[in-house]
Amino acid sequence: LHSSLGDRARLRLKRKKNPKEKENAKLETHKDYIDIQIPLSGTEIMGYTAAQDCLPVDAPYNAEKDITFFEGLAEDYIAVKPGMFAIFFPQDGHAPGITPDGVKKIIVKVKA
Repeated sequence: LHSSLGDRARLRLKRKKNPKEKENAKLETHKDYIDIQIPLSGTEIMGYTAAQDCLPVDAPYNAEKDITFFEGLAEDYIAVKPGMFAIFFPQDGHAPGITPDGVKKIIVKVKA
């Protein structure tokens, strides 16, 4: 499911994501949208590093997909379970999708 709510918000239901370890989770930021990530099944570990601390500082920005990927591991990690959600603003570097078994989740993108 992928739905656009005009130019202010987008909604996407991600089917079961494949297992991913911390070492394979890339830090990312978004300039135009705020990410709200809501796991529906399974626990997802999400990494966090302030965007100003993500390296390299000159990582290329993909304007079409509103994403910049960075190198290295996140500074902090949090477990997000069904019934919880995580919000990432443009100043928040995040490494989503860390899970031993995969996870089904909703991602809401709201114009920043």
